[in-house]
Amino acid sequence: MNYRILEGFSKGRIQIIAGQRGVLKYNTVQTAVDFIKKHTGIEEHAIFTFDLDDILIRLNFEENFDSFQHELERAIGHKLESISLPTYLIFNQVENARNLFPFIAKLKTINPQHIRIMLTSSIDLRNDPDYATCFSFMADIHSVYPPTLGDVMNSRGITLPESSTIASIANGQIDRSIFAENSEPMKDHRSDITAIIKEYLLNGGQHLIDNVSESVRLSLKDYYENILLAVYQLTELKKFDQILRILASQNGNMLNLLKMCDTYNINRNTMRKYSGILVDTFMIDYVHPFLKARVDKPIMRSPKIYFYDNGLVNHLNGIDSFDMLENANGFQSNLDAMLYANLKAIMADDGKHEDIKFLRDYQNHELDFLLNTPNGLVPVGICMDADTRKEKIKTFRYYLRYCQQIYHGIIFTNQDEIECIDMKKSKLYLLPLWMMW
Repeated sequence: MNYRILEGFSKGRIQIIAGQRGVLKYNTVQTAVDFIKKHTGIEEHAIFTFDLDDILIRLNFEENFDSFQHELERAIGHKLESISLPTYLIFNQVENARNLFPFIAKLKTINPQHIRIMLTSSIDLRNDPDYATCFSFMADIHSVYPPTLGDVMNSRGITLPESSTIASIANGQIDRSIFAENSEPMKDHRSDITAIIKEYLLNGGQHLIDNVSESVRLSLKDYYENILLAVYQLTELKKFDQILRILASQNGNMLNLLKMCDTYNINRNTMRKYSGILVDTFMIDYVHPFLKARVDKPIMRSPKIYFYDNGLVNHLNGIDSFDMLENANGFQSNLDAMLYANLKAIMADDGKHEDIKFLRDYQNHELDFLLNTPNGLVPVGICMDADTRKEKIKTFRYYLRYCQQIYHGIIFTNQDEIECIDMKKSKLYLLPLWMMW
């Protein structure tokens, strides 16, 4: 990501770091700034950070560009027109000050050669009409997701190889020797990583702290107050909370919103609006089916829903221990959600933005996820028991007969060694769960 941010600045584009509240977007900004310092020699005195809410308060909400520019120049100590070296202006939480979008865009016209602008937002601004109007093609958006399994392992002192297993798969570099290079230095940590995976499945990457339930509760409170109330001006928070809990009960399942509205007696427009807010604020995502396979049975066309944060889902579903989770109906869904969150985060960090698909027919033959790689579609799945593993191997073999685009397949499974199953035109790799980084 750091290279892409630096390249975007060199092309005169505004850089936007977007992700849900609490995923440490500002840490990403700081890492990017450190990278830029290292590779450009920029000095600390050329970097300025602003909170747009503070600026609005100081301006007494008088939203005119001259006042806004004056505030910046007072902080910087120079007229913007007279800046002769690259100067970085970083604005935090722009979702709370969308009415300043035109001002931020206008800053680029004052001194386009030397003013570099970076924003952080808890909302996917691409769906905001003001964003499209003000920035058009002037901006790059970089999505930040909750901590991955690899991030958690690093935080626990486990050093990972430089190359990510998932990034290698997404790049079409699927070979036993590559996987072996990644797995060898990790073997001594297998028991520690297994414990981390269980903790991750229960708590999610974002809430791996001592008082987990309290952390999730406070995160939800912050989300309601600073996003739903402050940004979206929602007043029906009880209705929103009801919809959030209904969707949490469907995590990892195919979703028919219209049928769900009828079941729970919810207005369809309200359901669409609130679920759309959850997508735009990086709380949930929809995975859509791959519809181009030529199979002998009709393909399911409804999307599946995934929460990015396992800890949030378990909290909403009343699950507070791994034993409860393991015995719950949604245990496999939690596994799938963990895999999906890791796929999205690692692929985004690697600069890949292709949609992740899934494939299921009416006989429930299902490929959990399909990655679009340079060599073709790569089915990816995850399981922890032998019966599910057998079923996934059988399904992969079934779809090979119909889907010509399929390359090699990957199943992350609860075993210690790498296994390769040769299926003539393709290979299916069974990788240990602890390689899912």
